[in-house]
Amino acid sequence: MNALKLIALLIVFPLLLAATGAWELQRIDMDAMGVAHGLNRVQLLLAPGVVFFGLLSALIGAGALAWIHRAGKRAQQSQVMLISAFLEGRQLLPGWLVGHIVTVSVAVVLVLAYECLALWKQGSLSSFEVKLALLALLGEAFCVYGVWLLLKRCRGLLKMFEPTPRQMFGQLVRPDQAPQLWRQVEAWAGQMGALPPEHIVVSLSPGFHITACETWLYPEGLALQGRTLHLPLCYLALLSREEVGSIVGHELAHFVGDKAEYSQRFLPLFDGARRNLENLAANLQECSPLEARLLKPVALFGNHFLAQMHNAALALGHNRHYEADAAAASLAGNTTLASALLRMAVLGPQVKTLLETYLDLNKHNWPAVEDIAWQAITELQHRELKLSNHDLINPLPHPTHRLPATGERLKALGVPVQDVLASATRSTSTPVANAALDAWFSDALTLCRQLSVERVTAAVNQDTQYTEELETLASAVEGEFTLHEGARLRGIVIVAIALPCAALLLFLLMLNGLAPGRFSEDKVLAFWVAAGLACLGLVWGARLIKRSPLTALRITPDHLFYNNLAQPLPIRDIAKVEVVDSAGLYVFVHLEPDAPWPAARATGFGVPGVWRQKWHRVLTLRTEYLCIDGERVHSSDVLNLLVDYINASRAREQLQQQAPRVPEAATQRDFSV
Repeated sequence: MNALKLIALLIVFPLLLAATGAWELQRIDMDAMGVAHGLNRVQLLLAPGVVFFGLLSALIGAGALAWIHRAGKRAQQSQVMLISAFLEGRQLLPGWLVGHIVTVSVAVVLVLAYECLALWKQGSLSSFEVKLALLALLGEAFCVYGVWLLLKRCRGLLKMFEPTPRQMFGQLVRPDQAPQLWRQVEAWAGQMGALPPEHIVVSLSPGFHITACETWLYPEGLALQGRTLHLPLCYLALLSREEVGSIVGHELAHFVGDKAEYSQRFLPLFDGARRNLENLAANLQECSPLEARLLKPVALFGNHFLAQMHNAALALGHNRHYEADAAAASLAGNTTLASALLRMAVLGPQVKTLLETYLDLNKHNWPAVEDIAWQAITELQHRELKLSNHDLINPLPHPTHRLPATGERLKALGVPVQDVLASATRSTSTPVANAALDAWFSDALTLCRQLSVERVTAAVNQDTQYTEELETLASAVEGEFTLHEGARLRGIVIVAIALPCAALLLFLLMLNGLAPGRFSEDKVLAFWVAAGLACLGLVWGARLIKRSPLTALRITPDHLFYNNLAQPLPIRDIAKVEVVDSAGLYVFVHLEPDAPWPAARATGFGVPGVWRQKWHRVLTLRTEYLCIDGERVHSSDVLNLLVDYINASRAREQLQQQAPRVPEAATQRDFSV
């Protein structure tokens, strides 16, 4: 689907512009005299310019798409070709894209300039033609403004495939802090013929992984260049030295031989470019609607190129992780690696749950923080470890890649689950874990304590920020608002027009009844139709007059009140709100899937109420417009008012539950006009 959109944007649209230029060229009258002759000479420059820039833009777009398609095919041939194609694309495609944007923009401006001159050349213009000329000038100014916005961003677009640093939370471990760990990792790398890591980071996050991306390390604020190996502290304590070696060996295997080229040159740049495009897509939501429209093709173009490279990488690297497992097994054997993989799968859910539990407990005791990592390890020795089907089906955690399922990796190693089940589910021991950490680090106790303090501090700061946001949302509204239709004047005007018309038409019909044949049958039928419409107008006008002062919607901090609902609608049951201003004001309230459907009650004539669409779970309120205290409220203000009350209600609910998270759908972008 993205490819079809790109073909339409990059090729079809420029060709339509070129065709428009050719049509404009045929419309030029060279026999004109005076001012028209001078304008024709200008148009003789504009029309070929439209053709030229339209064809040039289509050529650039077609060339870019063809190059991407060819690069994708070429990248599937070998790892070397993949890296070469990606590096070439990073350099060539942004320039082509910027060139395409500029040429299309120039062509559009030239088209509008031509049409403005064509209207001016006609001499005396009718009022309609004057309006058309002003509209064309406004469109040209709009396009010029769009070109200016794009040119402002061209420098950034040229860097659209530049990598952005990864973020990692943890503690940098230097050789003097963990001499044995560094020596062992370098020894494993030497045995495998792999490039050793340049940095080692230890944290409480799950998963072993290594990256060559530029990494921004929190909370120290360090920028790490080169290969960075991440080690989870808890698993260093719970796995044996051989098991740790086999898992680390899997990561180091990605930097052995020709795989090092892939891991050092392709993956860091690819992941960084993907994060850059994700940031661009996120920024589109904060841009003006015009900028978002103009930049959306840029995001489509970049994602199309990365998708081609990703598909090629998948085709080449389908067995990459299995090959890394096979290489890692050379350190301690297939059985040891299988035991380590299965043990991590068994320990993973329990370690995660315990860390989260002790993290929450220590947040309430801040700043007196205990060692949450050691608390989790100590508690784990009292729990029985069991293997579940999910442990075999689910992959081990990894920040950037989806690893194969653990069961599939054991099959590839040729090790049955039963052969390593006892080793993987062996009970943990605090003295053994303590000895393992002391063997890896020179001061394991201080490191564990420091990681715990940093993790709890980050969580407390995050909770504080969320709480402040919730309190701001909760205090944004006070009291309640009553909205009414307020269309009394409109109803009076409708009645004032419909009443005389209805009286006249009924009088004419009565005359025809007293003297048949006075009017033809066609006229009588027209009188009946007009009289019916006039009566409907009377009813509609009377309805507007009656319902004008009546409450259409009452908003309180926790409920919405509608006249024809038996019970107030709790705000917590609302999933989304939309306000549409088109031939009247429509307020759509979408309910949560599990929310009870509100019951209806009967109301009198002219009382405002909602239309209940149970199949869509939507309540629709239709009014001419809405007023507060007799003053008309714009549709965007109605939406903002509803959003503020919904956010405030959910924020209060979260604060009461003491949950450190902002409620979902609590931002303006989740609601639309």
